[in-house]
Amino acid sequence: MSACVWAQGVAPYPNELPGYRFYQTAKWRKVTPALSTIGDVRALLGNPDNATDLANAADPYPGDEHVTSVVFTYSRLMRGWDVLIYLRNSCGVGASTPRLCSVDLLPHKRTPFAQVEFPSDFVRKHVTAVDAAWDEYSDGSGLRYEVYSTKTPYGNQLPGDLNRISYGQR
Repeated sequence: MSACVWAQGVAPYPNELPGYRFYQTAKWRKVTPALSTIGDVRALLGNPDNATDLANAADPYPGDEHVTSVVFTYSRLMRGWDVLIYLRNSCGVGASTPRLCSVDLLPHKRTPFAQVEFPSDFVRKHVTAVDAAWDEYSDGSGLRYEVYSTKTPYGNQLPGDLNRISYGQR
């Protein structure tokens, strides 16, 4: 959803699932996809528990001014969830500095989702990666739920478990 609609007070993620309605009360709701910068995120949320330059993930973080694609991890911002903030130059129109792409929530413990029925507003897309596969349910507002369809080689996630909830741009 565009920043103008957000500014007019329209809920940008109207189809959050019952029991998983985080946006309206989350501290991170004040950052806006495609507009908010690294500086905006740090001013609102403070320093992350971890910062990773996605272009050189194995290297130490080089500093905000030296990255074009970064993920900040906040492990204590929301009880029971890691909050990952993804910023890239490509997420802002003509952005010369990284802009917010998405805020992703990863559960700290297994979260069975196999019995969850997604409303008709959601479209299912199957995704296969090197280490796992999942079904992505998106509603067109920028809200996505990823549910594993295979067991992962790490952790204890099973098919039908929630991988993440992502809040991003349309």
